[in-house]
Amino acid sequence: MPSAIETLMASVEAQLVSIVGDAALVAPHLYGERYLFEHKAPPVVIWVPSPGSYRVPLGPNSNPIRIWTKVAPVDIHIWARTPEEAEELEESELSALHDVANGYHAPTRHAPNAFNKTWLTLGAVQVLTVEIQLAVQRKILPTAPVVHYPFNDSTLGLAPDGWLDSNDAVLGGAGDDYMSSP
Repeated sequence: MPSAIETLMASVEAQLVSIVGDAALVAPHLYGERYLFEHKAPPVVIWVPSPGSYRVPLGPNSNPIRIWTKVAPVDIHIWARTPEEAEELEESELSALHDVANGYHAPTRHAPNAFNKTWLTLGAVQVLTVEIQLAVQRKILPTAPVVHYPFNDSTLGLAPDGWLDSNDAVLGGAGDDYMSSP
């Protein structure tokens, strides 16, 4: 199962394909550090996650409840044939990320001609660092609907409010049909 960052990268690539209209014209996107050491030919875009952190949740709370915000920096290595093409790929990457990311993201660092000196012999390199913040949510446990619940004040000691609360007790004999699922 791909990580949230890998899924986001695939969405960015798909957005670029939809804008350009031809997948052959979009630089291939790869995920993971291992691709940094393959010296094929430009253009290529490689997303490499960096160590991140956690913060208190951003924004208003929702259901399910946000319990943390995962801060995930990603180094986006852009290898192009020329410095102008590298700059264009970087701007396209940021634009597509803005279109598809449904959360906070921001470029935090730009480093031209960085990282891989071997790549520089065949083209131009940009390393763009983007901070992506992902919501960590409390997992919702599955529930079963209550389809039948006989309210009987003498047995339960409850007012028949129509709701089965977690502190309600069901008292009855064997064979009583208090709860069933469809």
